[in-house]
Amino acid sequence: MDDVGAGSVSSSLSQLNLNKNDDEKNFETFALIWCDLNATKAEDKLQIQVQLRKAMNYIKTFDNVKNCEHWLRCRQVTSSCEKFILIVSDNCGHEIIPQVYELPQLVAIYVFCINKENNENWNERYEKVQAVLTDASQLILLIKSNQYKLEKLDDVTSLPMSIYNISSAKENSSTGVNGNFLWFQLFIEVLLRIQHSAEDRQDLVELCKKTHVGNTSQIQLIDEFELTYSPSNALWWYTRESCLYKILNKALRCQDIDTLIAFRSFITDLYHQLQRLQGISDGHSPSSITRAYRAQLMSSEELDRIRSSIGSYISMNSFLSCTLSREIALFIISSTSIQISNILEAVLFEIEIDPLLEGTKPHADISSESYFQNEKEVLFMLGSIFKIHSITETDNIWTVKLLLSSENDHQLNELSNYLKNKIEDEPVFLSLGNILSDMNEWQKASKYYQYQLQQLNDKNSYSAGRCYRGLGNIAYETGNYDLGIIYDEKALKIFLSLSNVDKAISICYNNLGLGFQHKKDYEKALEYYNKCLEIDKRICGPESIEVAISYNNIGYLYYNQEKIDNALVFYNRALEIREKYLPSDHYALARTYVNIGTVYHKQKEYEKALSCFQKSLDIFIKSRREMHIEMAVIYCNFGITYEATSKLELALDYLLKADQIYRYSLPSTHPNVIENQEHLETVNQKLKCKF
Repeated sequence: MDDVGAGSVSSSLSQLNLNKNDDEKNFETFALIWCDLNATKAEDKLQIQVQLRKAMNYIKTFDNVKNCEHWLRCRQVTSSCEKFILIVSDNCGHEIIPQVYELPQLVAIYVFCINKENNENWNERYEKVQAVLTDASQLILLIKSNQYKLEKLDDVTSLPMSIYNISSAKENSSTGVNGNFLWFQLFIEVLLRIQHSAEDRQDLVELCKKTHVGNTSQIQLIDEFELTYSPSNALWWYTRESCLYKILNKALRCQDIDTLIAFRSFITDLYHQLQRLQGISDGHSPSSITRAYRAQLMSSEELDRIRSSIGSYISMNSFLSCTLSREIALFIISSTSIQISNILEAVLFEIEIDPLLEGTKPHADISSESYFQNEKEVLFMLGSIFKIHSITETDNIWTVKLLLSSENDHQLNELSNYLKNKIEDEPVFLSLGNILSDMNEWQKASKYYQYQLQQLNDKNSYSAGRCYRGLGNIAYETGNYDLGIIYDEKALKIFLSLSNVDKAISICYNNLGLGFQHKKDYEKALEYYNKCLEIDKRICGPESIEVAISYNNIGYLYYNQEKIDNALVFYNRALEIREKYLPSDHYALARTYVNIGTVYHKQKEYEKALSCFQKSLDIFIKSRREMHIEMAVIYCNFGITYEATSKLELALDYLLKADQIYRYSLPSTHPNVIENQEHLETVNQKLKCKF
């Protein structure tokens, strides 16, 4: 939901994405960290940094070991897509290397010192130490050379993907089993629907220039892009070694929505150029490509995930570069797997393509359009969907056979219809706000709701009401109930002025009930819940899922009023409907089990409460991301119940799990964060007294 009086709305997407402090943000995968007591003072070292930026744009210097270690450890959590190259001097290497060596994102260390003899044993003690050097020119040359290899290796080891499990297809929720698959397909559809203007490319140019200030070689290339780019040479620019490729691919791997929006016209141009090359858009004969290959190094966990999903569908959440030559793919495997053979599995993706298949995202042999024209490269559009056919092993190489799939495939038909219905006739930035809200990306969702509101000519339209309702949801989720009520009242006023929008009115009544309930105005909350229930019974039926939602919310209202018996009656009504019409692993059932568990807790029937919480947890572990807020609610309830039964160690464990998720997802002032923290303090105090 939205925020009223949240400040002025950005007048362009450029301002929307770039008017923020990105000084600490690395837009590329690799970051060069230099720890030296004199790193920021000595002129010669500043000049070295200028040279090194030709290999890695992002350089961070530290003249304090503790600050450097703290930054690296924090970055491990906040930016898991990054990889670090560390330069240390002899005045701090002995202190910092042992402290950070085990960090998985730290991939290479260079010791730059005055006395090489005193530091030569670093290579023997620590495998990640690439060299001990005293000469600046050698340092620059070696880092540039190794960096090229690291980037090529990264291309082979990083493949963002998501799996669509057919057995769970009934739960087409963007937070369910197939959540990541669904939201990414939706996001691509929305991105391609954005109408482009002359400003679009300038947004991208501004982003690249802003993040490469002082990097003269890249600024020259960006200037060239600004002057010479046209939609017909998008593939030429994509395949050229430049910041464009690096930034776009990191954004895809990290699902960096704001950066991907800045690339919106470039991505669309790539889509249309691939479409043209494939011979679809202009009616030419179909592509003659029938098979392509992709070399990949994967963790055993990733491989197991694919092995257990045979028959399901896989979406590549980036542009997928393949080769027409099996021999080239095998050579890439043999030349890269030597470096990390003990860590990753060698995988060969063998992709079969029916050239007459319609309804696929475009793919093409791009050799004629590529910056490198002799590589026999086939490029698949991001979001291309494949069916996992089989997986076999020969000579320590796993061959995964994939079949390029069409949205017309009968098993994907339901998905295709779901995607179309989700965004049909809906303004694109409203759709984007809804997708981001489903992902719990509330700050980003709020920006796009606000932006969509500004773009609408009719501020009293159905779409405007949807934007206000979306902003209201965000306000409720982040604990700002007064603001949520304001937004929902705005939305309700709009919907009441329109015809045939009973469902939208019903949702507003429900949301207002939630808002007033959190403000402890239970009489008003019940009034809104009953209005919602009346509409839903009339338009959806007395045993509909919508009616179950109202029963659940009324049960929660009675629970807050300490009317426990009434609460249990309504929770059970909700459960009866949901068990009848929903799959056994649907997240709505998990919510109901949690609510019933809280009633049992109030009644001091702790074993029954724990049983309900466990049922809920089992569903959420299967169907939700680990850091979802509702997982935190379950963990908190486990913790409170174990505290009540004096199992303090278990209570502490669950409350800490809840705390981690809450702090990741919510502001420190949110009631859930505060309540969980209070229980943590109580349990810690009890444990101190116990020992």
